[in-house]
Amino acid sequence: MRAFLLCAGLACFLLVVVTFQPFREVPRGRAGQQALAGPPAPLASLGPSAPGQAVLVAGTLAAASDVRRERPVEAVAASALTGRRVEYVLAPGTRLHDESGEAGLEGARFDLHGSPGDYPYGSLVVAYGQAAPGEVDVWAMARDAAELEALASRQTALLGWPWLLVGLALAAVGYGLALAGTYAAARAIRGAPWTSPHLAGVALALYLMLGFGLLGSAWAMLWPLVGSVTLAGAAAVVLAQRADRAVAAPPARRRRGRSA
Repeated sequence: MRAFLLCAGLACFLLVVVTFQPFREVPRGRAGQQALAGPPAPLASLGPSAPGQAVLVAGTLAAASDVRRERPVEAVAASALTGRRVEYVLAPGTRLHDESGEAGLEGARFDLHGSPGDYPYGSLVVAYGQAAPGEVDVWAMARDAAELEALASRQTALLGWPWLLVGLALAAVGYGLALAGTYAAARAIRGAPWTSPHLAGVALALYLMLGFGLLGSAWAMLWPLVGSVTLAGAAAVVLAQRADRAVAAPPARRRRGRSA
């Protein structure tokens, strides 16, 4: 029985990971919106001081001399955990040119406005992503700023109405699974039901640790944080009431409950 409860608890926490997947694009979209507020960065400025920053770039797509591909963008099948049917990758050796110079483009699992056929070599594009010395890890690509803004808005949809209701619902489901997983694991270890209100706090801590470990962003964790804290408070009140009733119960009744 204990082995079964431990497995059930582990399964609950694996499902918690699934509930976090729709929030993965939120920090990219927020960073993209901030980058879109300014002009594109010159490609020649992507030096040692740029790593880790979200940048907006614009230029012409080109291929390295040893690349023999028809187009730089390819579509691949997405995994079930991402919640998307198609993802896009950039062919190795893809370059971007502007008036200041050139930089390499890398990208796996990024957003694209339109289809790969709309982006042949030689086409003008705008993109945002994470800067590195001499290259950019693309998070979204489009043909103009308006299309890129639409991609950023789509990535941050869970932060705004009405999709924030979906974010709060995912937070509720995720925290509920974390609470169930914590209870199952504690029941397997303790050998008895755990009705203390501390159970809600432990489940909250595990839920938030898992979320920040997976997403690493305060923006991505906005609704999971708000929703789980609210539910943890409600769960703590309910568990405290149950604990008080158990303490107030007559001794004979408590013994019968234990034997049952």
